[in-house]
Amino acid sequence: MVKWANYFIAGATIGMLIPFILDYFEWLNNIYFWPVLSIILVTVGVIIHLINSVQSKNLTLTTAIILLSVLSIIYGFSLVQVHIKNAEYLSLAGILLIVVWLFVPLKRGAD
Repeated sequence: MVKWANYFIAGATIGMLIPFILDYFEWLNNIYFWPVLSIILVTVGVIIHLINSVQSKNLTLTTAIILLSVLSIIYGFSLVQVHIKNAEYLSLAGILLIVVWLFVPLKRGAD
């Protein structure tokens, strides 16, 4: 099940990048299809990961931070493509969550 969640998130990432490629070649006909598909795929992928973490009793703060950051980054990029005002701040929040995740220690050392 987790494998499918990873596939959904990878598909959302690809769906997030495809409009930039299509816009470069001027083949972009429907501006809303790819961002909406990306939002749907990343939502399903993150929900599957959360369900799996809760079922395996392995839901930690680290897991929640990473899933929330992936969700907010892809939401931010997709909503920017749909021309939602101030949606780039959602991507910035996701990037800041990754920075917090990098700098928060996983285990405390012996003092």
